Amino acid sequence: MTQTTTLAALKSPAAPEAVRVGFETIAGFEALQRMALMFTRSSIVPRSFSGEGNVGNAVIAMDMALRMHANPLMVMQNLYVVHGSPAWSAKFLIATLNQSGRFSALRYVFQGQEGTDTWGCRACATELATGERLEGPLVTIGLARKEGWFNKPGSKWHTMPEQMLRYRAAAWFVNVYAPEIAMGLRTAEEEQDAVDYVRQPDGSFAPAAEEAAPTITTAQIAAQVEQAAPARQQEQPQPAETQTPQEAAPAPAPAPMEQAAQAAADKEAEKRRKEADLETLRAETEQLCRDAGMDKKAMEWAVGGKTRERWTSTDCKRLRKTAEEKRATQAAQPAAAQGAEEAAPPEEIRPTAVSVPCPRTGERVAESVCDACDQRNGCPEWGA
Repeated sequence: MTQTTTLAALKSPAAPEAVRVGFETIAGFEALQRMALMFTRSSIVPRSFSGEGNVGNAVIAMDMALRMHANPLMVMQNLYVVHGSPAWSAKFLIATLNQSGRFSALRYVFQGQEGTDTWGCRACATELATGERLEGPLVTIGLARKEGWFNKPGSKWHTMPEQMLRYRAAAWFVNVYAPEIAMGLRTAEEEQDAVDYVRQPDGSFAPAAEEAAPTITTAQIAAQVEQAAPARQQEQPQPAETQTPQEAAPAPAPAPMEQAAQAAADKEAEKRRKEADLETLRAETEQLCRDAGMDKKAMEWAVGGKTRERWTSTDCKRLRKTAEEKRATQAAQPAAAQGAEEAAPPEEIRPTAVSVPCPRTGERVAESVCDACDQRNGCPEWGA
C-alpha cells in the first residue's frame, strides 16, 4: 500500500521535537546548561552555585533535581559541600521521604536513660503498600562515642544530643529502606562526624590525623611577587625613541597575581590580629576569674564545658559577668556582718547594789536607806 502525501502537508512546517533535559542527548545537555546558567546569575542561590565559575556545580544539582523530581532551587539550598564532598541536609532527606508517598511520616522512638550511653533513638514508619511497620537501626550515645562522633572538635553531640540522635536515625532509615532518595550521598551531619581510620604499624586501627589546611605566610607571598616582577618588566613594551617624557605611557595597573598576593597578605594579617586580640581577652578573663576565686573546672562549667583554647569573645563576656557577680557577692557578705555588729547596742553597765542588815527592823536594806535613816548615829552596822 502506497502512502500519499499532499502538497499542503509538504509545505506545512514540521512539529518541533520535544527536548528531554539531561545528559542523554546533546540538545538535552545544552538545555541543562542554559538552565544552570540562569541559576548561577541569581542572587538567592547558595554561594556554591552562584557565579560563572560554579556552572558545573549548578549543572550537577540540576541533574539531581530532575532525577529526584524535585525543585532545583530546593535541591541547591539543601546540598552542602563538607570536606570536599557533597552532602544532603538531614531535614531535606526527612521531607523527601515523607513526601515520597511510599511511607507514612517518620516517627522516633527513644529508649534508655537520658544522659547516659544507653540513651538512643530509632526511626520508624509504615510502608503504605503493605502496611508493614518498618524500624530503622538504633543510634545511641554509646555508639556515637565509639564511632568518634561525640568527641570531635565542635561536635553538636554535646549541645543538642536529642536532635543529633533524630537526624542520624532518620538518615540510617533512608539508607536502609529508600537509598534511592539519598542517591548515595550522606547527610551533612554524617560528613562532619566522619572519622577515617588507618592501620597502625602494630596492626591496630586508629583515627587518622586531620591534615591542616595549607597556609601561606607573608614572606612567601612577598617572595612570589619579587620573582614575578622581572618577568613582568620584560613583557612590558619599551617606549618609542621619539616619545617625550610628557607622552610617556601611564604606570601599568598592578598585575592580578600581585593584587591577589596583597589581598592574601592583608587577610592573613587581619586573621593574626584577631587571634592575638582574642588571646589577650582570654588571658584577662582568666585572671579576672581567678581573682574571684574560680578554678579551672568552674570556668569551663560556666561556658558549657569549653576549654580555654575554645573560648570565644561571647564566652569571655559571660565569664567576666559571672566573676563580677561572684566578687560582688563576696564583698557584700563582710559588709553585712560588720553592719550587724555596729547596729547591736552596747550593754549597759549597772553598779552592783550594796545592802546591809538593819539592827532595828532585822531586814536587809540598801545603803542609801542607811544614809537617810535618822537613827544611824550609834548604829552598829553604820559604824562598821
